[in-house]
Amino acid sequence: MPPISTKLTFALGSDEKTRKLPSKIVVSQSQNETLDHVLLKALAFVIFHSERLRMEVDVELPGVPFVPDLVALALDGRPELWIECGEVSLHKLEKLTLKLNDCDIWVVKRTAGEVAKTLEMARREIKRLRRLRLMTFDPGFLPEILSNARGANSIHLVKLVPGELMQLVFNDLWFETALRVTPAAASQISTAARRPAAR
Repeated sequence: MPPISTKLTFALGSDEKTRKLPSKIVVSQSQNETLDHVLLKALAFVIFHSERLRMEVDVELPGVPFVPDLVALALDGRPELWIECGEVSLHKLEKLTLKLNDCDIWVVKRTAGEVAKTLEMARREIKRLRRLRLMTFDPGFLPEILSNARGANSIHLVKLVPGELMQLVFNDLWFETALRVTPAAASQISTAARRPAAR
């Protein structure tokens, strides 16, 4: 486990010609935030990247008193892609699904077990559950990434098939994972990930 840091840096690169990543991102780690949450945000940034994707931007919308982990804003300033990573309350998800009518809402989870647990609880609590898309990785993928993380990191995207597969080099080590999405979401991720850049 790397030492606790207030900021983690990620040098980025990509072999995907249609997915040009910035050279570096800096992800803050608050006192109560886990390292795996920081890593989920960095990975989600790579997976969903577009020119308008931003991290932890206060959108200041009436009835939406939340700061997203990642968000892409349309030209009118309203969110068109909202991404939460790791733990997120059902109250927050209910508010987002009710208030953000024209927005793709994604939750990136650590494990398939967490996805199943969230869906089980959400079916009883969230009226517009169809608005949510949940994604996770192969078992062991995130723990391996976590064990090799440090203050300064590098992520080089080798291949990304939206909704299906990701290959990358993290801190000089090769990783491959399926991108496991909830039913009916696989066909949505390509549009959700690329829509901001296309406008």
